[in-house]
Amino acid sequence: MSISHSKSWLAIAVSENPVDIPLGIDIEVPKRGRNVLSIAKHSFADEEYQALQKESDPSKTFYLLWTLKEALCKATSLSLLKVLGLESQALLSSNQLQCIGIPSEDYAFSLVASATTKVSQIELTNVLSD
Repeated sequence: MSISHSKSWLAIAVSENPVDIPLGIDIEVPKRGRNVLSIAKHSFADEEYQALQKESDPSKTFYLLWTLKEALCKATSLSLLKVLGLESQALLSSNQLQCIGIPSEDYAFSLVASATTKVSQIELTNVLSD
């Protein structure tokens, strides 16, 4: 099982075989007005920063990449400092991991799991909604 929260959002993932199976989930509510390119320049792999610079609105992609990196940390037990500077696709491939990423207006969400893991349940809940 992996759990994440951001503001009023809660994300939970459960695998069919939870013992020693890489699984990580992360959700982030975007902070409006944040200079995501500056953060990416100092934190992300150069290839990822270059790709963000080409985006007309880099915020969605930034938060999707950020949640992917946080989920990778949870799935691999690597530190965030190590994962931030590495190219995400290379990390996924070298660790035989798969990912799902969803950007929306309200949040960015990523799930990382072993390529053979069957995720039995994913819950995204706004705990303050009616």
